This record gives sequence, C-alpha cells and structure tokens, in this order.
Amino acid sequence: MTVKIDNLLNLLEHIELDPDFFTDNKELKSNIRDTLLELSNEVLLSLKDDLDLNITPTAIILTGSLCGFNWDEYSDIDFHLLVDFDTITLSKRSIVKRLLSLKAYKWNQNKYTLHNRSLELYFQDSDEKHEAPGIYDITHNHWIKEPVGSNIKTNGNITNAADKYKIEIQTMIDEYEASIDKTKQFITDTTETVKAYWAAIREMRKISLKNDGLGGMGNQIFKKLRRNDSLQMLVNFMRQLKNDYINAEV
Repeated sequence: MTVKIDNLLNLLEHIELDPDFFTDNKELKSNIRDTLLELSNEVLLSLKDDLDLNITPTAIILTGSLCGFNWDEYSDIDFHLLVDFDTITLSKRSIVKRLLSLKAYKWNQNKYTLHNRSLELYFQDSDEKHEAPGIYDITHNHWIKEPVGSNIKTNGNITNAADKYKIEIQTMIDEYEASIDKTKQFITDTTETVKAYWAAIREMRKISLKNDGLGGMGNQIFKKLRRNDSLQMLVNFMRQLKNDYINAEV
C-alpha cells in the first residue's frame, strides 16, 4: 500500500516576537496594553455587579506561546488575572474559585479576538506555578520573565515520528474504507481503536509537557501532527464512524 505523506511545516524559531503585539524592543504595544487593561476592568466590574465579588488582582499578565519566539498562527492570547486566594475567607474560598472559573468559561465562550487571535481569560492563583516562554506584567508594563531564544530546533526525530503517526492514521482509515461488511459491531470496534489511539497521543503530550515543558519532544510532535492535519484526520474519521454507525445495519 502506498501512502502519500504531505510535506510537514518546520518548527522555525522566530527572530522577533509577534509584531502585532510587541515592539522591536520587546515591549508590549501601547494599544494592546490599553485594550487588555480595559477588558480586565470590564471583567472586574461585571464580577462586582453580577456576582457581588470584589476582586483586586495582584497582577494582570500576558503569557503563553505568544510571549515567546516560537509563537505561530495558532497561539492564543493567554490573559491571566492573578488572585491571592489566601486573602479570601477560607469558608468562602472554594465557592469563589468556582465562580471565577465559571466566569472565565462564559467569558471565553464569547470568543473575544484581537488581531485574529482568541483571548483566553484565566483567574490564576498567585501561588500557582506557571511555566511559559515569557510572562509580561500588563499592569506595570514590564517582563516578569523575559523570553530568550529557544533551544528548540527542527529535529529529524520529531519529523520522523510525526510521519509515522500520519501513516498509521491513514492506514486505519484505508483499512476501514476497504472493509465491505461494515456492521455496527465492526464500526464500534474501530471507533474504540481510534479513541484509544487519540487518547495515547494526548497522553504523550501531557507527559511531555509535565516532564520537559513546551520544548519536550512529545509536545513538538503534537504540534507537527496539528499542522500537517493528522489530528483533523482523526477528528473527521471519528465523525464518519459516528454517522456510519447510525446508518449501519445490525
């Protein structure tokens, strides 16, 4: 069986931060900062008006891959409001955390964008350990953790691993398509196989992030799979299986 493999995009390290958000001197652009501060004020006011919560963040930060040299078109705007939960009465702390989590979820459902990037609001515990290429303090307009050139380089092993995954995914699809007798049981068994395969990919990335951070090989393979449409192939395949099951005979 001959399997056609698309050319994969290389993981190139940029020589500058995203110019839509940062100046040549790596400072957050004033219009971006003003917008994020305005949004944070709106969030805090709505907490007070809707939930009677008076929250004063210890800091408002910008973080995530957008604050590093490996940003790409998929990078979200990770917009964190740091909260010192130790200042909240212990008996109320748990409910406040749940309310803030729900507020962030609903806020993110509105899909706010800035320069075509999604804003992701998160209420972060001030004591929470946070790993990121860079962390920018929007409130005081300076870097808490300034990004440096990454050691991540295009790696043949990463490309080879991504190629292998894509071949395996295509093989699963081809074998299913070649089957003449697609009973409900056959479709169910195939679905379980695909779900287990997808779970293994996610677990690979989870372990890689935990042990090696953003530069971990497992995380880089995952990014390759996302960019060469392998993950979308899996999603489309699972949708097809669901539809085929509905229309299949016993």
